[in-house]
Amino acid sequence: FFWFSRYLTILIYLNGVGGTYFPFGGDSPDLKDQPEDEGSIMVKAAGKLPGIDGILVVGVEGMDDYVSASYVSNPNSIVEIQPGDAVAFYNYKSNGEKEWTSL
Repeated sequence: FFWFSRYLTILIYLNGVGGTYFPFGGDSPDLKDQPEDEGSIMVKAAGKLPGIDGILVVGVEGMDDYVSASYVSNPNSIVEIQPGDAVAFYNYKSNGEKEWTSL
């Protein structure tokens, strides 16, 4: 049988509340080579911290629900959304391989 996977994901923040964390978002040197399997990528992701690694998308409630301001070493890694904003990302590369940075 066939497996159909989502090629593109769009998250719409209707009321501007909530958040999403992409541990490998932005410039992630950890993913220069394609990981061997999903288990190894999950182990790498578990060691990532919002405000230091990746990209943290936060709503109007602010980042305090997700990370302490004292831990933020890269303020450019935090994106504040407003009601009606959306985030779109690809789940697969054009060659069919998984896009691990969208994890």
